[in-house]
Amino acid sequence: MSVRVREKLTKEQKRDRILEAAGRLFRQYGFAKTTVADIAGELRMSPANIYKFFPAKDAIVEASANRNLALIREAVDAVARSKATASARIEKIALTIFRFHQELFRNEQHIFQMVTQAVEESWQCIFDYEAYLCETLETLVTEGMASGEFERGQSGRLRLPLFDALYVALHPHLRHTWTPEEKEHRVRAHVAFVISALK
Repeated sequence: MSVRVREKLTKEQKRDRILEAAGRLFRQYGFAKTTVADIAGELRMSPANIYKFFPAKDAIVEASANRNLALIREAVDAVARSKATASARIEKIALTIFRFHQELFRNEQHIFQMVTQAVEESWQCIFDYEAYLCETLETLVTEGMASGEFERGQSGRLRLPLFDALYVALHPHLRHTWTPEEKEHRVRAHVAFVISALK
């Protein structure tokens, strides 16, 4: 009779298990109503074990929000690496993020609320995410200048104005009038305005 040896998880794997369990509970009950004890119960461990990996519930919530932002970053990276023109990639990035928020609002209300709060309270993961978006947009503008698509010398000067002009697409949920049914033509109009300033 063979004895099944239980595989020992690494610290990172254990941390991921906690975040996966937290994510399931956040989706079901909302992050505000979920406690560390709930997460521990889901994993059949004590809350003390959770605190070995996260100092407080807030750290779990922010790490969970960061996991969702990582999904957006993967999608944005795929667009940024594509062979389309810089203009087309900037537009597609704005639409990709806009659609992500639409789907989150329709299908993952509790997670949508978590990301919204993260933006409103300027969590570190949002600061890092916005810095990443600024850098990505600046890279595309630089590539557009190199190809002759955009006027030279615009990259550094227009990086933040470009980001601000696209805020309606990058963080649509911050507008109180926004609904997931809002049409993409508004995003395209903002992108067209931004692109015109680059030429």
